Amino acid sequence: MEDKTKIQQQGAKGVIPSGHKSGELAMLIGKYSLTDLDVYYRKVLPQEKRQDYYENVRKMLISSMVNSYGLLEKGNDKFINYYVHELIDLKLMDPNITLKILIRAEKSMDSEEVRNIASKIYDLNQKVIAGLDNPQEYLANMGQKWEEVKIFSERQN
Repeated sequence: MEDKTKIQQQGAKGVIPSGHKSGELAMLIGKYSLTDLDVYYRKVLPQEKRQDYYENVRKMLISSMVNSYGLLEKGNDKFINYYVHELIDLKLMDPNITLKILIRAEKSMDSEEVRNIASKIYDLNQKVIAGLDNPQEYLANMGQKWEEVKIFSERQN
């Protein structure tokens, strides 16, 4: 029989452990730079791919880069290209962040390529949403933003 203390310490599935370096990077904004987060995301985080919280750390770091570290303003075209491609397989990333990155990506990438990426992101997330225990509740809160991603993917220049 497994020790209950050990089970409690492990936390719930997908929960980022307290004390995880990503939390410090995301919260101590003056202490770290956009480059620090990028290096951690690309070089250190992949070592944790098998952890059930891996995808949540990815989402948190990308959100922090956009909202707190100026990815869209300071990030060069290679940064933007990299992170827009990261969104393709990231399930239930905040659609507000997704849309911001897609819009910024159009400044440095081919518009058709960005729209194709937006379409892939939208399609993946619609499948994920359909598989949720309560998709209607999720869509009540986030459905309009996902529709904006869809509209972005379908528009013509």
